[in-house]
Amino acid sequence: MAAAEAALAADDAEALLPYLLARLGDPLGDAGAAEALLGRWLERAAPKDRAHGAAWRLWQALAPPLERVHGPEEVQARRRARAALIAPFAPR
Repeated sequence: MAAAEAALAADDAEALLPYLLARLGDPLGDAGAAEALLGRWLERAAPKDRAHGAAWRLWQALAPPLERVHGPEEVQARRRARAALIAPFAPR
């Protein structure tokens, strides 16, 4: 994930989106790190255009309140929803 984090700072960060999206749903992968990296990418991309900005606002809305921790099922549902927000920006 450290290499992915460094690569996200590059101009071709979108090339990593499919990899990170796959990690987001991988029970054996580092889904938490993938989620954090995707969130940072989207936050940086948000000023680019309205679609990225709208996705960023929805991403933030999916976060649990600070006083509450999501249970395992809620975490999976949140990650699926966040993956759906990122998927349209990932190269095919």
